[in-house]
Amino acid sequence: MLAPVDVGESDEVTPLAVREAAAACVDLAFSIGAVRVQALTDRRNVRSIHFAKALGMREEGVLKNYSRDSNDELFDEVVLAVVR
Repeated sequence: MLAPVDVGESDEVTPLAVREAAAACVDLAFSIGAVRVQALTDRRNVRSIHFAKALGMREEGVLKNYSRDSNDELFDEVVLAVVR
């Protein structure tokens, strides 16, 4: 059972709280037997790529013209992962 996390008096969720929650999810995945946690994100989304790297993920490759955006335009996706 996971322990509750105190986010303080504010109802606002901070970037630090989001990063800590995501890191806890990665740790949980490995603690229950996962050997790989991965993320796919739009290559143009630099903030998401940076976030994944902050969780210890490394860029493994780019899937060219993999998805379509809301304008039906194809875009590349970056594959990031952490493997234990």
